[in-house]
Amino acid sequence: MKTFPNCLTSDSQFHSNPPNALKNACKATAGMLGSSGVDATLAGSTLCSILLQDNNMYVCNVGDSRSMVAMDDRDHSSGLKATYLTKDHVAANPTEKKRILEHGGRIVGKRIYCGDTNLPGLIPSRSIGDFGGRPAGIISEACLQITPPC
Repeated sequence: MKTFPNCLTSDSQFHSNPPNALKNACKATAGMLGSSGVDATLAGSTLCSILLQDNNMYVCNVGDSRSMVAMDDRDHSSGLKATYLTKDHVAANPTEKKRILEHGGRIVGKRIYCGDTNLPGLIPSRSIGDFGGRPAGIISEACLQITPPC
């Protein structure tokens, strides 16, 4: 929580290429956690961040934290409508399921395990940390969505 904003704003591409800066910040945050001395073998966190910059909204997601926006229609006749801005990175997501299985992970119910152990038993397929799940395909790579702000 404290490291990610610093990694993002200190990235050389923060102003010129925000999508790359967001992806780099996720990778750098995971790397710093891995070398921090904190045992993150079976501990980690999902991440969801929104950056508003230059009339664009960049939505960055790692895991199953969700971001949504509630908007009123233009004539205010039907109230607020909620729209999700992210897709969950979980085994039920067909793209994530395929990636996990191709990487050698196992899926039992909603949980993801390494091929040869009963660990880590995670529901999210992406995480900052949870390094014990790397053999199952648990990654810290962010997915991005770029939209004009509401």
